[in-house]
Amino acid sequence: MKNPLKRVALATLTIGAVFALGAAGATFAADGGNDRPPPVGAAPPSARAVKQLFSATDESTYTPITPCRIVDTRVNGGRIQNNQTRTYYVGGTFGFAPQGGKSGGCGVPVGATAITANVTAADPDAQGYLRAFPNGAVEPNATTLSYEATDTAGTGASLAINQGSAYALRMANHGGPTHLIIDVTGYYQISMAGLINSSSDGVYAGSRGIVNSVHQSTGTYLVTFNRDVHYCTAQATTYNEKGYAITDTYQTSNNQVQVQSYNSSGVLTNNYIYVTVTC
Repeated sequence: MKNPLKRVALATLTIGAVFALGAAGATFAADGGNDRPPPVGAAPPSARAVKQLFSATDESTYTPITPCRIVDTRVNGGRIQNNQTRTYYVGGTFGFAPQGGKSGGCGVPVGATAITANVTAADPDAQGYLRAFPNGAVEPNATTLSYEATDTAGTGASLAINQGSAYALRMANHGGPTHLIIDVTGYYQISMAGLINSSSDGVYAGSRGIVNSVHQSTGTYLVTFNRDVHYCTAQATTYNEKGYAITDTYQTSNNQVQVQSYNSSGVLTNNYIYVTVTC
């Protein structure tokens, strides 16, 4: 069953400059730095102004979770040897049991930028230290956890991960060898947002996390995102302050949101729409 359409309250977007209309993703020319909201029917903002609109959602949002294990080398994998680096799954639902974690994962979405976690070095044979870093990045000089011989040690830490992959975290061990346990307690994720075109397909440059937008019919748009948004919260506001928009995140594909734009009389009307999805 489809999720009931959620009517979003009227909101006026404050825009730092008015720009000439062009094709989606193009570069637009400024009108001289007018800092007032544009009049009804004015052209939409450029990539620079669209980016300004996103300032309220630029910061990552934090979602706490019940502590959940993604790695336990005592269960699978065995001790990490001296100067050995291993890569682990963090997001999604695949690959956790072979690394000693909870089967099906811990609910961390692929696309998260970082996690909070308790990192434990269990039963090390000799002293040493662990470093955590995103898969694909260069190992840093900073130490995540130091440990002593035969002494189990743990710490709480915020760990940056690879935003583009479920196989997102690397752990380097220097010393030991030691068993490793990682329990996730929360994750950070940046909201997806964008400005979609009023009467044709496409989104404006500066949009974040949107693959494309299709103008299905008058006032109706299907927006495709770069990850699953089925259980996320979608909100939409119209560029024309006299209209309103509603969203429906339950589409055929789990990474799509349908947006419908109405005028003040409740009639479907084409409009430029600012869409935000927070997971």
